[in-house]
Amino acid sequence: MRVAHRTNDPLMFDHALDRSHQAGRMVRLLGHLADRVGDDGLLAVSYALLRRARAAGDLDRAMAQMAGDLGLARPKVLPPGAALTRCARAAVQALAGTRTDPATGANRLHDRARLPDWARHAVPIACIGPLAFYHLDEE
Repeated sequence: MRVAHRTNDPLMFDHALDRSHQAGRMVRLLGHLADRVGDDGLLAVSYALLRRARAAGDLDRAMAQMAGDLGLARPKVLPPGAALTRCARAAVQALAGTRTDPATGANRLHDRARLPDWARHAVPIACIGPLAFYHLDEE
């Protein structure tokens, strides 16, 4: 099954299975946040992750960068249940672009309990739950 539009964007997929696969990978990062962040927070993280992936040209590299920003050691596998459903919904909505980005263009974020070096002189564009979101020029 192919979607009606085509694009040169490497993270907008022509095939539903590709989008499903990417969403599944994103859920492993979102799983760390599911118990601390609401639905808008998960959606904002998903959009920020996709922006990082577009800039890096690779979702895995973007996930590793974001995991570092959040101080996460490894992906989290969620058991079936409400948290998994919420994370999957946020990833699919961001990939499909069906909801507005709550963080309005962020490409970096961190937990407000931990201030990384790159954020010391930056001004957040949004704070959602325990997360601060930024739009920084890519290095």
